[in-house]
Amino acid sequence: MSDRRIPREGALRVRLLAGAALIACLPALPTMAQVAAASPVEAPAASPQPAPNTPGADGLTPGGLYVNADAAAREGDVVTASGTPDDRVFARTRDHSIRAEEVTYDLKSGVATASGQAEVVAPDGSVLHASRVELDAAFKAGVATDLALRLTNGASLMAATAVRRSENVSELNRVIFTPCPICDVDGPKQPTISIQADKAVQDENLRAILYRNAVFRVGGVPVFYLPAFAHPDPSVDRASGFLIPRVDWDEGRGGSVEIPYLLVVSPSEDWLFSPQINTKVAPLLNLQWRRRFANGTIVARGGYTYGRNFGDFDLDGDGDTESNVRFGDRTSRSYLLAHGKFDPDGPWRYGFTAERVSDKTLFDRYDVSSPYQDN
Repeated sequence: MSDRRIPREGALRVRLLAGAALIACLPALPTMAQVAAASPVEAPAASPQPAPNTPGADGLTPGGLYVNADAAAREGDVVTASGTPDDRVFARTRDHSIRAEEVTYDLKSGVATASGQAEVVAPDGSVLHASRVELDAAFKAGVATDLALRLTNGASLMAATAVRRSENVSELNRVIFTPCPICDVDGPKQPTISIQADKAVQDENLRAILYRNAVFRVGGVPVFYLPAFAHPDPSVDRASGFLIPRVDWDEGRGGSVEIPYLLVVSPSEDWLFSPQINTKVAPLLNLQWRRRFANGTIVARGGYTYGRNFGDFDLDGDGDTESNVRFGDRTSRSYLLAHGKFDPDGPWRYGFTAERVSDKTLFDRYDVSSPYQDN
């Protein structure tokens, strides 16, 4: 066993079996902090402490701190712990977990600093990586360098530096944002779409991220530039705006890009406009309407184009099929898909489906997503 000394007005001797495990609990009065550990602690006599608050799922009371490190010390209200690149400090407080080569935490102000391969896991499962990060009393990054944030929905945000300018505004420099996962079972991969910008500002009042000099990349290749751009931040469940474009290549249609725009009418209703632009054939206009009622939902989608048919066809009647040719007259081609289900009070439930398509092969030719519904 080894001894660790934690100075605070008189040394507190902590006996540990492996490394240093420290729990610092902050009761109602910040100046009356008490220290406990995995094994008995010799502490000077003190006046009776207020009854601690009910511990959470991790066994810590609100304001409590758990640290596991090679070395830990306390001076006043500041707890400092250090480790190595291979054996980093592990700390947990206020439902957040921290791993880093060095961690400091102020029990009074609630400010934490982590440096050296810092990793912070929030209660919602989002993970922040940085070479150095300072967390304010709300446990949001006040200052961070080499920031990488992975959100629970799979999106990632990376920046060279991040500074919290005010209570509601954070500024990030040299930013890359992607809504696509950048890792799978095979390791890191190039995101399908990403936004690179000189600067980004996250405004929590607007619930939006605003970019300056934004470059949009598809598969890592820059495709277009905007001097200013904005989109809702990850805290927004739904908001009107453009969704992730869908880029495709087909021998019959040529290059295709589908740019969806979501129009949120109300918390229970929205419209999705999704035109498909093709280089070899006429565009296909797609539209979807969704509405939720008190006891059910209706979803209706449709598409329309005006053009010739295309695909494999025997044009000259010699019995040999030519590949990817356009044939027939220009005409209207469309589809309609709708379904609904309702569960009112009582023993009965009911629903419906409606399906119509002008061409039997239209779904395949235009690669319409998920056209077949369960009847």
